[in-house]
Parts: sequence; structure tokens; C-alpha cells
Amino acid sequence: MVPFNHPQVGELRLNREKLLISGTDGIMLVVYHPDPGTPDADKLALLGAASAGVSAGGRQAVRKVAQ
Repeated sequence: MVPFNHPQVGELRLNREKLLISGTDGIMLVVYHPDPGTPDADKLALLGAASAGVSAGGRQAVRKVAQ
């Protein structure tokens, strides 16, 4: 688990998977994901929903969640 501190949802603890891309010179795809059904998954879903609501001016329609 890797901890992240996000300014809008607070602390997130995500799993990290590293996948080597074959045929490249060591390029890797890194994927971060929460455990299903956890508060971290809920926070990440909230951020995803907020990013879908980004206005043309670049301002997000998300509020800081109570911690």
C-alpha cells in the first residue's frame, strides 16, 4: 500500500502494480488502485466523478469531504 495525501479527499492508501512493457527498454506501466469496498475506493470514485464535472474554465465541482 502506498499512501497519498490528496487536498480534497485526504489520505488515500492505494495498491501499486508495476507492469514491464515488453519490447521496450525498461518502460513500465504503474497502476494504482484501492481495495474494493474500502473508504479509499469511495474517495477515488468521488474524485473520478468530480473530474467528469470539470468545467471549461478548469474548475472542479468537488468539495472537500469531511474526515
